[in-house]
Amino acid sequence: MPPKNRTPDEVVQQHWPYDGPHSDATMASAAQAIAELVRYLNNAAWSVKLDGPGLYSVLSPLAGGLLSLDQLLGQLHAAAHSLVDDPTLYDDRRDRPGEHTAVDVADAIGDARVHQEFRLGIETAAQYACHLGHDASAVA
Repeated sequence: MPPKNRTPDEVVQQHWPYDGPHSDATMASAAQAIAELVRYLNNAAWSVKLDGPGLYSVLSPLAGGLLSLDQLLGQLHAAAHSLVDDPTLYDDRRDRPGEHTAVDVADAIGDARVHQEFRLGIETAAQYACHLGHDASAVA
């Protein structure tokens, strides 16, 4: 749980300020934090009985994050393509030139961007979930 009186946004800003500094290491640690948060959500989903508004409160920000993920993937795609012309790049398996592996990375990212059913499905679920509520008077 975030420290008292601190929003999740404040916790994130403490560790990964929007304006930087940015580096390979800070990007990797932010990606690791995302992995840990998904792990937390996976565990919490076993024990929390979400009601209609609760589903929406989880799905809506998740959909927003997935929408932003497309921009990140576009930037990572460009970064992978920029490696193709780097003469110092190599593939540690030594069975192919590094530039070929960089193209493979870029192509895989491009494929992920094309197949956005996952993101679209979460957005649709959030749109449905925002209409769920509970009528307390219906409980006997």
